Amino acid sequence: MEVGGEVHANTIENLIIGKDAYYQTITDSTVGGVSHPNSADPPPKVFPISDANVADWKKQVDKPETTTVGDINDCVTILGPRKIVGNVTFNSGCNVTIKSPIWITGSLTLNSNNVLTLDSSYGETSGVIVVGKDGVTGKVILNSNNHLNGTGVGSSLLMVLSTFDSRINSEDAIAVNSNGNTGVYYASTGIIAPGTGNSFKELTAWKIRLINSSTINYETGLSSSLFTSGPSGTYSLVKGTYQVK
Repeated sequence: MEVGGEVHANTIENLIIGKDAYYQTITDSTVGGVSHPNSADPPPKVFPISDANVADWKKQVDKPETTTVGDINDCVTILGPRKIVGNVTFNSGCNVTIKSPIWITGSLTLNSNNVLTLDSSYGETSGVIVVGKDGVTGKVILNSNNHLNGTGVGSSLLMVLSTFDSRINSEDAIAVNSNGNTGVYYASTGIIAPGTGNSFKELTAWKIRLINSSTINYETGLSSSLFTSGPSGTYSLVKGTYQVK
């Protein structure tokens, strides 16, 4: 596995590192920059999106007039702003315009060749799809060639945020299979498995299961993205422990 930037970790194994490496133990790895053995472990970081942010997004659609009860299993043209009490599954070839925020209390599954795009009326701002309730639900599964797009204006993005708690049983909150998936994904209490052959603009998680041929390109951080629903002033880009650049 290759990391183009720096690596900060207690233990480094089987890596090709483009720049400096900070560690306690290193095995079977190549460091392109300077090695820093006996380095202190990276300190815990504050995640860029607070529980208050997530609660605010949920609150905005937690109303009878914006709530749908039951699963969505077919393509829709427009989705949101809305709370969906159930699961959402887009099988193949769905082109969905998203209006933020969306709160899915169950799970989100994108099978293949689906495109979710934030409505153009959001301009340079960004949107969010919150998945899960109480840490028990909220799994997100992507198979192949699924794309999350902002409006195309400025640094607008569309983010999927899982509230599933992987710390209980080490199950993945967001599981991505192989080839062609893109987007921004966030799981502050969950594990993200980025799969192979995918390219992500940003991943933020409690833990990331890195696999060969996964690419994470940080074109913009959450700190520079203004979400139209919910406060953004406390956002900060978190790198190092939780993200790979």
